[in-house]
Formats: sequence, C-alpha cells, structure tokens
Amino acid sequence: MQRILSLAVGITTNEVIENEALINSWTDVFDTVIGKVAFEYTNMVAVSPILDMIDRKNSIPKRKKGNKLLMSLARNCGEEAFDEEDQILRKIVGICGDTNYEIRLDGVMFLRDYLSLNAEKLKEGNRLENVYLPELYELLNDEESMVRIEAIEASIEVLTTMGVENVEKQFIPPLLKMLNLKSTSEEVVPRMSKLIGKIAHKLMQLDLHQKHKEPILNYFQWLTEVDEDEIRLNAAFNLPAFQMIYMKPTSDKLIILKAKPTTANT
Repeated sequence: MQRILSLAVGITTNEVIENEALINSWTDVFDTVIGKVAFEYTNMVAVSPILDMIDRKNSIPKRKKGNKLLMSLARNCGEEAFDEEDQILRKIVGICGDTNYEIRLDGVMFLRDYLSLNAEKLKEGNRLENVYLPELYELLNDEESMVRIEAIEASIEVLTTMGVENVEKQFIPPLLKMLNLKSTSEEVVPRMSKLIGKIAHKLMQLDLHQKHKEPILNYFQWLTEVDEDEIRLNAAFNLPAFQMIYMKPTSDKLIILKAKPTTANT
C-alpha cells in the first residue's frame, strides 16, 4: 500500500502530467489507499506536496486539485491526522475562509461530508465546538447562496449538538433567509426541497418546530405548487415527515399536493 500511495502522490501532484483522465484515475486510487496506510508514512510522503498545491500563489484549477487530495486525506485519516499534523486542519480552515468562492465551496463541502461521517464521534472532543461549529457559523452567512446551502446541510448533522441558543442565533436567521429565495431560477431551491423535511424534524427534536412553523410551512406549500417536476417530487417525498411533525391527530390533511396538468400524447 505504501508503494501505491507514493505512486498516487507522485502522479497527482506532478505539474508536468497533463492527462486529466490519468490524474483522475490516480486521484481515485489515492482516495482508496490513503486511509489504509499508517499516518506516519502518509505525513512523510503526501502532506508537503499537497500543501504546496493549495498555496494561494497557484492557479485556481491547481488549488482545487490540491483541495481534493487534502480533503480526501483529512476525510480518511480524520482526527488522528489533525492531532499529528495540525497544519492540515489549519489549511482546511483557511480554505473555508478563502476569498475565492470556488475554494470556499470546497471547504464547506468537506465539512458537510466530514460532519456527516463523524458527528457522534466528534462529541467526545472539543474540536466540534472550538473549530468546526465556528467555521459553520461563518459559512452560514456567506455571500454566496451555494456556500450557504452546503453550510445548512452540514449544520443539520450537528444541529442538536449546537444547543437551542446557538441554533436560534446562528442557524435560524440564515435558514429564514434561504426560505425567502422563492424562485425556481435559484440553484439552491432543488436542494432545499430535499432538505426541508429533515430540517423540520431536527427542529422538532429541539422543540423549535412550532416556533418557526409559519415560514417553514409556507415554503413547503410553495414547493408543492411550483412548475418544476423535480422540486414537486422532492416535496412529495417530504410530505410524510411534514404530516408527522405538524399535523394534529384530529385535523384534516396538512398539505394537498396539487397535480400539474399534463398534455396527453396524440
């Protein structure tokens, strides 16, 4: 495995190689083997060349290739890597706060995936509270809606860990801002149509779902009525969750999905 890892690092960080298919293949190899090699060896052969790639002096395409390798290393090696080589985490934090939107997007997508995989384990240490959550709070208020939607999804994984006070202060205002983007031209709407049920369920666990019921239900109702089939289908998948969370046992149906007329084939 060590030899394969060395080859993968050599190929994926080599500026001379221009064959994208080859680089992508070896990036996949890197992702497969990086977690199966002792971090001491990984640190020796992989960390330095990857950090060189993500330096701000480099072009955005080169930095993004380096980001992909760094995120793979961090995702597979996890907290052990951050304990042994603290500059890995510092670089990830730097990526999350970069001035370039594409670079920040790489950072928040890493946080989304990493927190999804490690939410329970991270409760045992202090990095969740001291590092990951503060970064999420910043990203939830990013100027770019695509960064914010990734931060919202990342936050869902740790929402109950934040505590009611932080959820109200840090999560709810960006969420309400996102719920105001009621235009199917917005790239974030299909994502929100998938996440809205999970968000409502997490808020129910914190006993906050009734407090913010009106904007959430208004948004969900709007999702059921738009002209985009994908969005209405996502709303339909979320309907059972909304019925469970908000419908009283003796009430009528909460939401009626309105079917859009279709033209029969002739």
